[in-house]
Order: sequence, then structure tokens, then C-alpha cells
Amino acid sequence: MLAVSTRHPFAKRPSVRVDDLAGDKVLSLSGPVPDYWLDHLLPRTTPADRLIERGERR
Repeated sequence: MLAVSTRHPFAKRPSVRVDDLAGDKVLSLSGPVPDYWLDHLLPRTTPADRLIERGERR
């Protein structure tokens, strides 16, 4: 699942690929979440090996 503002360009698309996330900063989960779990939910790179930038964990 991907949650975005109704004003975000992804909101107008029928689907979004993981590769598309490389163009935006993705919010990170907060709280006591193990890194391996976060990496599973939000990989550090796309299948094309592009970096997915994560926001700060708070």
C-alpha cells in the first residue's frame, strides 16, 4: 500500500512501481521497528538498483 496526498502525481496513476519511488523521499516508520523489518517493507533500492531515499526515523 502506498499513501500519498491527492495532490501528488502518483494519486492520478492506476498503479505505482517500486522503481517509481526512487524519484521521491519516502517517509520512514517511527518507533521500535527493527531494520530488517523496515528493509522488507521499504527496500533501500529499487529492482533497477536505484536508491530509495528515506526520511528520518523519529
